[in-house]
Amino acid sequence: MIKVGVSGLSSVKAFPAHPSLFLMSFLNGSIGVLDVSQRKMEFLSSPGHSETVFDCAFSPGNPNLLASGSYDGYVKLWNLATGETEREFTTQLDRTSGQELIYAVSFSPESEGKICAVTRAGTLHIWVLASGKETIVQQVTKGSRPLYRVQWSQQNSRWIAIGGGCNSAGNTGGCVFVVDSTTGEVLERFKHPKDATGVSWCP
Repeated sequence: MIKVGVSGLSSVKAFPAHPSLFLMSFLNGSIGVLDVSQRKMEFLSSPGHSETVFDCAFSPGNPNLLASGSYDGYVKLWNLATGETEREFTTQLDRTSGQELIYAVSFSPESEGKICAVTRAGTLHIWVLASGKETIVQQVTKGSRPLYRVQWSQQNSRWIAIGGGCNSAGNTGGCVFVVDSTTGEVLERFKHPKDATGVSWCP
């Protein structure tokens, strides 16, 4: 047993490039990196979000850069070397609308320099890392069904896999979607009897 923080955990992810490291997000809006071989936290942020962090991800090209997505509707980029946030992205479309709750985040391949997030409202958001510009906002599900997981293919930068609901409100059917990252168009739908809460590309 290893004590990893003072708040409850909301997600844990392995880091394939470093098998002993695990990325964690917490209910108090903070994130951390645990080294299980050393049985200690290598990094633990202050609560950078105002609500629970539902997902976090390492950058495929920069081991010191990670992203977090939260109930507060923000994606934040963290620098592990400094412990500070480098940039944040919001799902708020204009001054009159609220933020959309973010369930999952994923980095593009390094050459693309982008990040995406999916929301409870069923939308996919894509931003450019360097500028913060939002390039795509796409309603993926019918009836604003939630999207729970997203993974950007590291072998083909055009493909993004998303898991969630797919039918009108009140229907329990789910789908895995393959979305074109350049246009937001849904290329494929694979139906599930219930909401799809996880997706992963074969490496």
